[in-house]
This record gives sequence, C-alpha cells and structure tokens, in this order.
Amino acid sequence: MKKLLPLKITAPAFLVASFFLSPARAEQSERGTPIPHGPVYPHEMVKKNVEAVVVVKTDVNTEGRTAGCRVVSSTNTDFNTSALDYCRKARYSPATKNGLPVVEYGKTLTVRYRLDD
Repeated sequence: MKKLLPLKITAPAFLVASFFLSPARAEQSERGTPIPHGPVYPHEMVKKNVEAVVVVKTDVNTEGRTAGCRVVSSTNTDFNTSALDYCRKARYSPATKNGLPVVEYGKTLTVRYRLDD
C-alpha cells in the first residue's frame, strides 16, 4: 500500500492548481503552461522570460476545422511547434456563401505569446 505524503501548497502553486481546475479545462502538459483557450507556452521560454509572435496560415473546411497549418513568420522558432499544435486544434465558424458553408483558404492566425508583469 502506498503511503501518501502530506500536501503542502504554496501561494503560487495554489494559483497554478486553481488554473488547471478552471472551467477553461486547459490540458496540462509537460511541455509548458496552457493558456486558457489558447496555445501552450513553452516551459523553457517562461523560465527564460521570452515572448514571441508566430503567424500561421491555414485553410478552414466547411465544418470549421483547420487543415494545412503552416508557419509564415515567427519572432522565435522555439514557439513554432506550440503555435502549429494550437492551429490544428482551433475550431471556427465556417465561411459561408449564399448561406452555405464553404472552404476558406489562407486564413491568417496570429499567435502572441506574452508574459504578464
């Protein structure tokens, strides 16, 4: 039988714990800190206090799902994988023409990674 260790929560840890339990239901990952309804901020970049902007192009199908996500510019390539993962999971209302959904080609998605002061 495993022995449970006492849990000691510091103020910052409590804030992180409450963040993961928030209604946003961000996925916890070993790669970094999830931003509610957004991309994962790479852990190493948080530690280094690095910010970035990644511009991604994608097509949006008639169901609002993205396809063919590709980075077109980035201020720091260490953020590209996170931005592409976010793009692939993003969902949109599809574009319409005459009231019917159509594929939208070359939609631009700008992903800003900012650390609050």
